[in-house]
Amino acid sequence: MNVVTASQVPVYLNISELVPHPENPRICIRKDVVEAIAYALIETGFFSEMHAPIVRPQGDKYEIIAGHQRVEGAKEAGIDQIPCWVQEMSDAKAYMLLVTSNNQGELTPLEIGLHALRAVPKGEHGRGKKGGISDYARVIGKNRPDVILYRQGAEVYQECKTVDQSTVLLSKAQHLAAIHKASKTVWTVIVQALINSPNEDKPNGWTVADTKEIVTDIRELAIPASWGKLFLPLEKVVAKMLSNKQFDSKTVAELVRLAESGTDMILSLCSIDEAPPFSQLWRDWLKENTGGLSWKAHEIQKYKDELEIEIREMSAAKPVVEKGECDEWIQEQDQCDLLLTDPPFSTDVDDIKKFAKWLPKALSKVKSTGRAFVFVGAYPEEQQAYLSLNYGEMILVHVLVWTYRNTIGPAPAYDYKLNHQCVLYFRGPDAPKINCPVMTEQFSVQDINAPDGRLGDRFHAWQKPNEISERFIRHATKEGDVVLDPFVGTGTFILAANRLGRIGKGCDNSDEMLEICRDRGCRIED
Repeated sequence: MNVVTASQVPVYLNISELVPHPENPRICIRKDVVEAIAYALIETGFFSEMHAPIVRPQGDKYEIIAGHQRVEGAKEAGIDQIPCWVQEMSDAKAYMLLVTSNNQGELTPLEIGLHALRAVPKGEHGRGKKGGISDYARVIGKNRPDVILYRQGAEVYQECKTVDQSTVLLSKAQHLAAIHKASKTVWTVIVQALINSPNEDKPNGWTVADTKEIVTDIRELAIPASWGKLFLPLEKVVAKMLSNKQFDSKTVAELVRLAESGTDMILSLCSIDEAPPFSQLWRDWLKENTGGLSWKAHEIQKYKDELEIEIREMSAAKPVVEKGECDEWIQEQDQCDLLLTDPPFSTDVDDIKKFAKWLPKALSKVKSTGRAFVFVGAYPEEQQAYLSLNYGEMILVHVLVWTYRNTIGPAPAYDYKLNHQCVLYFRGPDAPKINCPVMTEQFSVQDINAPDGRLGDRFHAWQKPNEISERFIRHATKEGDVVLDPFVGTGTFILAANRLGRIGKGCDNSDEMLEICRDRGCRIED
């Protein structure tokens, strides 16, 4: 076959020799246009040279540059040969001719946009630069703003063309350009809704104004990443908005507010240890009900209220700590079954003799059937201050000793290492037998290691071990009894009471200690 490389006049070529340009921006061949061309050709009986397609030689074929639909019309009319203008040209020139030679109504704005995307790739050739959108618009005879709009629409089309099983989007360049303003992750969702938008009220579907309004509402969505990942994924939220007009950006904002308020509620009512399981319950419920209950504000509020009741019921069973001074607080308390406390040492107060006068007031709040354990230091002046007091009807039975062997420190040069503290043990005149089935627990020397900070259970330098706390509580009380600690510190004694089914109450004047109590599981009351 002799291939014609260029012609001054139209050359008749076999239809079988003509192939479409592989980068033809045309989305589809217009069936109605092709049929009209075919009808005209059948009526006239010949293909006019005035409408000869432009082609270029490509191997043993000719690539169509302009006139794709005319060639298809000739095929349908049964014509074997048609006149063509044969021109040698570069790939770049051929690509530009695809739009300039087909610009008289043959290409839609969307198709021009598809051509522009390849001719001026996004991100290249900024405004005012050679080869940019302005140059492109001038070459094809279009306004720059129009070309930008066409290209935006084409960008959306390329991302979503798999959802368009027909030619619905062919005339929707402006709709698609409006959708371009939304997040790219939801383009497909919006385009699908656009395709499905025709109904009885709007047989032609969304107008451009409708589309802009919808996109504006979508852009007003403010979903924090954490909630988006958990129960408000953007694609599903947008799909819901498009199918239900009552579900809009304001609705979503309210869902976010409720989700955050639930988290805040948990953190405000729970200790550090208690919060994680309730937070997990909250998050699990939101996630498991995505698209359902957790997308309804009243249902989120309902579950939040249920969770709050559960937390408050749990909180009501916590040991209670109040901020205050020992003397004032102890006077407000009812009679207790056990006074268990660890007051400041003589090294922490100005006058230990004056300070120690709190003890008779506290002992007066112990029932005649109750007991008291008061930790005091190992210093003689401190012991003397407490031992010289009038205890009322309470009987000082023993000075017990708590010794520990795991806090060594430097050895004294002249004296002995103090590795013990004294515990004043009081018994009421009507107290029952001590509840201690294990004889070794009744030794007057209690040999138990101090809390070890390396194990994460030591919150204060002189914090007492859980073992001795629970031991004294078991010995002196039964379930339901009241345990008071007017120097609650980090809450060790009343937390132990709570674990054993007793009612623990305490007070402290240190905000730092109260915060530790809260974190460990106490309920703080002002």
